Amino acid sequence: MGLLRALLAIVDSGSFSIAAAQLGRTQSAISLQIKRLAVAALERFEQRM
Repeated sequence: MGLLRALLAIVDSGSFSIAAAQLGRTQSAISLQIKRLAVAALERFEQRM
């Protein structure tokens, strides 16, 4: 499952719990994916500075 897919599920559902259920994952797994996405975005941002 892609990191952006998890983000889109959260945005669409408005809830980490609902997104997790829709994707067949636990809420903590979804939270970890969002953390990974944030870290990746920050790393790219820092590379551009």
